[in-house]
Amino acid sequence: MDNAKHEKWIGLGLLIFSLVWYGLVTNFIEVPSSVEEGPDSRTFPLFFGFLLGAFSLLLIARSIIQGSVTKKAPTSDEPRENFWAEFRCASWMLGCLVFYGYIMSLFGFMLATLVSVLLILVGALKVYRPKQLIAITLGISIGTYLIFGKLLGIYLPLGQLLDIGM
Repeated sequence: MDNAKHEKWIGLGLLIFSLVWYGLVTNFIEVPSSVEEGPDSRTFPLFFGFLLGAFSLLLIARSIIQGSVTKKAPTSDEPRENFWAEFRCASWMLGCLVFYGYIMSLFGFMLATLVSVLLILVGALKVYRPKQLIAITLGISIGTYLIFGKLLGIYLPLGQLLDIGM
């Protein structure tokens, strides 16, 4: 399969995923009754899904325009050196994102972000230094909380089991 066909299938898969993402966000993320206008807890996930859909459409369009001019993908005779390592990393990231959405409803934004960032750093990015893990995990978690929760005033989900809302 050449790169153009490969990119079409990947683009189609990402487009379907973005539509499923949109459906999940609109059906499962509750907006509190206190939020009447402006950004709410769905704003960022919907924007993320919109960007994913737009980029997948660009990928499909590019593969159609370029056609078979691009370099062929490696055949079964040509080794794909890092395929399984990349596949494991991508699978881990997807699993972490699904897990993030699940634990956010239970433990709220802050704790879910801490756990998910830590899992991504260790599992996908292979960061093992304790100081780096602590600095990056706290930096991303507190930084996103300050930007979205305080600066932009966006409602961030509180947990059902444990609430660490600041």
